[in-house]
Amino acid sequence: QELIQNRIHNRLSHRLYQSLNSGVFFEYSATRQSVYNESNTRWGLDFDYSKKIPTNGRLNLSYRYYRHHQSMESESSTITVRNEEHILSDGEIVLLNRPYVNLPTISIKDPTGTIIYQEGFDYILIERNNFVEVQRVLGGQIDNNSAILVDYQAQQPGSYDFDLSNHSFSVSIILFTRLLEVYYRGSVQDYENLSNTEMLTLNYYDQHVTGVRLDVGWARAGVEYDHYNSSIIPYKLMRYYASINWDLHSRLLASFHGNLRDYLMINYTEKQKYTDLSGRIVYRIRPRSNVSIELGYLMQRGRQLDLDMLTARAEYTTVFRQIYLKMGLEWYQRQRYESDYTINGAYVQISRKF
Repeated sequence: QELIQNRIHNRLSHRLYQSLNSGVFFEYSATRQSVYNESNTRWGLDFDYSKKIPTNGRLNLSYRYYRHHQSMESESSTITVRNEEHILSDGEIVLLNRPYVNLPTISIKDPTGTIIYQEGFDYILIERNNFVEVQRVLGGQIDNNSAILVDYQAQQPGSYDFDLSNHSFSVSIILFTRLLEVYYRGSVQDYENLSNTEMLTLNYYDQHVTGVRLDVGWARAGVEYDHYNSSIIPYKLMRYYASINWDLHSRLLASFHGNLRDYLMINYTEKQKYTDLSGRIVYRIRPRSNVSIELGYLMQRGRQLDLDMLTARAEYTTVFRQIYLKMGLEWYQRQRYESDYTINGAYVQISRKF
């Protein structure tokens, strides 16, 4: 097979005083493979407004609109998708773009393509109807709100054409020098100009998220309610989270995070629960050398879910001139239904940065 990809990204940004940031953007990508031709065109605009208010607070407003045209020319066949980009954020459901994915073919890497993440250690996969959800594992190598690239194979239903429009809006009020924050996020997604989409599963949705967050600097906690009315996976979610970050004279760093998500899956009128806990301790031996220990626990309960997973990693990192060295030990144990799976491993990574 032959694969050719082209991408164009353009953005024009403007800042008015210290309060208003706005921009317009245009993106185009084209993929030609032996069995299909695909093109994606997306354009839109956004703005962010921030203003000081009494009680040492701040009001934040943001709005984003984009329109996406996708065109596919193909026969019904198995296709290979390369470098599909997503942002993984805690509490957000991220689905791969295409349905009918062959799970063993999924490979996830960092934006540079040099680090291949490991399923179980860095991310987990969850089947959602005909789609696949990707979640990062706390304590893994994927940071919150970071980008990933995904390769996989999927069954292509044939040629189709559609336009997608998406509106999103958010508002937050921060009081008492970031001690208290109350926020709301809303978004709506719709489709127009559909052609040969009978075999596609399109995600029509409207989403409303409200939450409260407390922040005392070294500790943060919050609660969030999310109503996601989707044509694929509609749900109602209560999320509780807390984190602690401690720095002792920049030599000993410790962080602990906990997250509980309680879903009501509307289609099945049943609950699913996710609990993840993680901790990390880093000791700086020298300014450019440190030792770290990481522990993580993940629990899932619900329909087709019965998972307990423990991960541990000890790592030594040092830098000599422009050469970066990592070496460590990993331990992974997974209990799913009546099966136990344990991995013990060691790794070495050497890289040169220019």
